Amino acid sequence: MRLAHNQLSGSIPAEIGGLSRLDKLVVANNELSGAIPAELGNLSSLTTLNLWNNQLSGEIPAELANLSSPTRLGVGENEFSGCLAYALRSLQHIPTSDLGELSLDWCPPSPEDTCHADGVVPDRDNNAGLLADCLALASMLSHWKAHSALNWDLDQGHIANWQGVTVGGSPQRVTSLVVPRSGLSRTIPPEIGELSDLRHLDLSGNGLWWEVPGEMGNLTELRDLDLSSNRSEGDVCGVLHNLPELQTLDLGGNRCLVCTSSRPWASTGLRHVDFGNTSIAGLPLWFYTNHGELRYLNLSNSYWESIPAALGNLANLEHLDFYNNSPNVNDIDSQLIPREMENLSNLRHLDPSLRERVIVDTDYSGALPGELGNLANLEFLNVGNRWLTGHSLRNSTN
Repeated sequence: MRLAHNQLSGSIPAEIGGLSRLDKLVVANNELSGAIPAELGNLSSLTTLNLWNNQLSGEIPAELANLSSPTRLGVGENEFSGCLAYALRSLQHIPTSDLGELSLDWCPPSPEDTCHADGVVPDRDNNAGLLADCLALASMLSHWKAHSALNWDLDQGHIANWQGVTVGGSPQRVTSLVVPRSGLSRTIPPEIGELSDLRHLDLSGNGLWWEVPGEMGNLTELRDLDLSSNRSEGDVCGVLHNLPELQTLDLGGNRCLVCTSSRPWASTGLRHVDFGNTSIAGLPLWFYTNHGELRYLNLSNSYWESIPAALGNLANLEHLDFYNNSPNVNDIDSQLIPREMENLSNLRHLDPSLRERVIVDTDYSGALPGELGNLANLEFLNVGNRWLTGHSLRNSTN
């Protein structure tokens, strides 16, 4: 169809896209206006598309990348706007294409563009899981893009080459995402929940502010979760009860967290919990009764008013840090360390020292229970600079 120099006006009819045997469409040097119809991408036999020197506007449709065997492409001298769809890069190899001469930037690749590019997800037709992981990561990058230092793009090739991404298993899946201090900000996108084989997640040291997205509860294989040193606040427990394999949890260095859920966490193998340098208004009783395997608990600088006696239920605890908290000296009884702590026979490190200004301002003193002498494995004990009363440590062998 050759209709150049015919003073044609109006828009290009979308119905032309139904001419399946059309091999040439030349409408150059007319007065055609409006957008290029996406239906032109259906012209599977088209070898020549010449729309040069009209008044066409809008964005050039990505569907033109579906043309299977074009040898000539002319779209210059029109009034296009926006950016060039990433998919149109496949038309740049045409010797007579003038796409590169347009004063338009290339659009960033969509998640689909990225993950369907050759080499990013090998054998993607037979690995739907890894393809889904790739689409989730690419969507997360779009959410973080303006602030991120991540190199998740086509130039890196295989998804396993992306910064902080580990791929494993058979069939392959993303099993680890470790991107601390990577310039991330805004929130944690809900697509995180689509990484259903994830074992390790570290988003620490970024500028993230969040309540934990509900979709994170889909990460039922997660062992290690580090969201420390962000700007987060809100309830953290409602989602975490869905993570049965969780062993390490680090939420230290955030703003103000609460744990109000009456539903215990599913994980019974939790080993390491860190709330240090984060204001958290206590933990429910089930935390102490359901996590007997806990070895490490950091509650330093977390604005607690007393050391809970329920800590005595954590019989396997080896490290307990309660440093620099502020007891309510008007309500606290004279017992600085609850006698129930004698149950922690595996304890090696104990720091219940209070914030110094509390001592200076109130002349606070408390009793040190002699039962602490039963802690035969204790190697470190710090109660700070204060007057203590009470009995000497009984049965102490250290």
